[in-house]
Amino acid sequence: MYSVDIALADRHIVLEILDTAGIDEFPVMRRLAITRGDAFLIVYAVNDRYSFTIAQKMHELVLEVKSDLASATTMPMVIIGNKRDIDISQREVTLDYANNIVRDQWALDHIETTCHERESVLNAFHRLLHLSNINITNNSDIATRRSSDPNVSAHKEQRTNSKRQSCAQQ
Repeated sequence: MYSVDIALADRHIVLEILDTAGIDEFPVMRRLAITRGDAFLIVYAVNDRYSFTIAQKMHELVLEVKSDLASATTMPMVIIGNKRDIDISQREVTLDYANNIVRDQWALDHIETTCHERESVLNAFHRLLHLSNINITNNSDIATRRSSDPNVSAHKEQRTNSKRQSCAQQ
């Protein structure tokens, strides 16, 4: 889980991000994560049609798990097409195809991003926060990644040694 600390003009929030990639083997954990979630970003790769199929299944699962809520169909959710910067010949999911399903059929926001442009990723999170009725300014200085530094974690644990414990994944 990643945790992002966001300072707002009138309040302070901690955005907890759970990456569900790789928990397919643990459907109970996935359902629990959805049950506890307040808003959802579902990401697929535009050069991988199967990942779009998985995104569709995740959308259905969120609706199923949250079906007990009266607002399940208005749950803050954004569908993200990642790798928009790849060559058009490598695309397996066209923008028109994705928009037809996500915007027209599901009535959800659909954004394409690339990890090579930080602003496009931030815009996806800003859109999700907007749908969640949480307004933030578009200032990259207000968000800092907290999960890599346990000394500033929102839920600081007592540590018996002073050695910093962190790792990076690529």
